[in-house]
Amino acid sequence: MQTVKRGQLLGEGSFGAVYQGLYDGAQSQYSGSYGSDENAVLPPQMAIKVMYIEDKRLLNKLEAELELLKTVKHRHIVQYYGCLINEEENEAQIFMELMPHSL
Repeated sequence: MQTVKRGQLLGEGSFGAVYQGLYDGAQSQYSGSYGSDENAVLPPQMAIKVMYIEDKRLLNKLEAELELLKTVKHRHIVQYYGCLINEEENEAQIFMELMPHSL
């Protein structure tokens, strides 16, 4: 199975942390064992925002925002690749375009 690994910590905020993500498959599909976008196509490097979901209301808001992000395409907005949600650990991993100058 292909895996996504968290690399260097890029930043932290009140809703979680952003890491450099490293994917061991080049432009192939990630098959996660949980989550909303189990067949997301991921590049070899990306940003991973890790959020901790404390209640169902926050999870519903996050899912609605991610549905909107799937439709947005603009050169000034990072591309959204997908999300995995682990409800047992109350954690969401959001996969996004890695901006080279942010390293």
